[in-house]
Amino acid sequence: MIVADSSVLIVLSKIGSLRLLQQLHSNVMIVPAVREEVVDGGREIGAPDIAYVEAAMAEQWIVVADLDIEEVRLARRLMDTTRLHQGEAESLVVANSREMTLLVDDKEARTIARAMNVRFTGTIGLILEAYSEGYMEYNEFEQSVRELSAIMWLSPDVIVNILTRIGEVRGE
Repeated sequence: MIVADSSVLIVLSKIGSLRLLQQLHSNVMIVPAVREEVVDGGREIGAPDIAYVEAAMAEQWIVVADLDIEEVRLARRLMDTTRLHQGEAESLVVANSREMTLLVDDKEARTIARAMNVRFTGTIGLILEAYSEGYMEYNEFEQSVRELSAIMWLSPDVIVNILTRIGEVRGE
């Protein structure tokens, strides 16, 4: 199981690739603040892609975590001492306390995850993993990266890293 933050669910839904998450990780956990941001927030703005997340929740391969008192306390402390939003803080705390991998794109959340020794990956890492595991062809991988770069900013370092890693996967 993996813990997913809002941005990853939103971006994967927008490019029609949310199912890759299920193929790679079977079960995905989200925290209550992520459900509120993605599902409730998506409904409020009329985001059509929210249907993918709602379907995944109905099929129960995306489940909402019940945070215990200590997790709530730690998330609040993270929000008080960093610029993390509630969903990022709760996701980070749950991944840490339950020894799960965190799926997150936010730079500060990734920095804090690194400091806490929490395993993490992002949307690009997930797409690369899907290609490496044979869940998509190279042309689908390229298309996904193009679509992602239209939705989210990818730094030149990230692009170079992607190209290097895809070359390794392809044996180039």
